[in-house]
Formats: sequence, structure tokens, C-alpha cells
Amino acid sequence: AGPGAARAVSMTRWARRSGGPSEKALDATPWEEMVTGPAGQGGRPGPLSLKKGHEERERKKKKNRKKKDYPNEDVNGFAEYLKQSSGHGEVAGAAGSSDLLREVAIALKKDKRREDRRVKRQERKKNAMVCFHCREP
Repeated sequence: AGPGAARAVSMTRWARRSGGPSEKALDATPWEEMVTGPAGQGGRPGPLSLKKGHEERERKKKKNRKKKDYPNEDVNGFAEYLKQSSGHGEVAGAAGSSDLLREVAIALKKDKRREDRRVKRQERKKNAMVCFHCREP
């Protein structure tokens, strides 16, 4: 073969894990099968068509909504509920209000931690994505 002859290059394809850690990973699709297309196409060679379901997906696609910026942290009214419920109780004095403030502070702290964990999970998921070809982020 001369210098211009085509050379068969073997490339590695990685299988994706679809289930939990105890489940078996799916086998990688061979390049030959990817070039010829799925078996359902009647063995017709050529690249996969991306236009087929494109219009359907665009119709189903929803616009991303921006997250609202709330002026106060008591979004669901929990702090207000605590204030009302303790105001109608037997203890209505300096000790009762300090207990209420402590409860509200604890509830807000828990809510903030919950939100921070959610954001942390999203960041971790985003940073874990890598290219299937070069394994670079």
C-alpha cells in the first residue's frame, strides 16, 4: 500500500453505565455498527439521521424559566407560621420570643444548608461530565 492508502484505525468506545453500582454496564457499540446504523433500518449504510425527531423535540421543548429572586428568605411562610403559632400559646413574653427566634434561626439555617447541598450536587454533576472520546472535562 502506498502513502495515500487508507489505514484502519481502531478506536475505543466506552460503555455508559445506566443503572446503579451493582448493575452490569452495557457493552459499547462497535464502530462498524454505528457506521451502518441500527439494525432497524434494514442494514442501510450511512450516518444516523438527526433530523427525524428534531421537529417533535422542538415542539415538546419548554422554555427555561429564571429562578425568582425573593426579597426575604421566608419563601414558604414557615417563619410567619412559627410566629403565629407561638403568639397564640400560653408563653407570651421575653422567654417565648427568644425561643421563637431560636426556632426560626434554626429553621432558616437548615433551609440554607439544604439549598447549599442542592447547588453543590448540581455543580458536582456538571463538573463530572467528560468527553467520551478524550475523557477531558
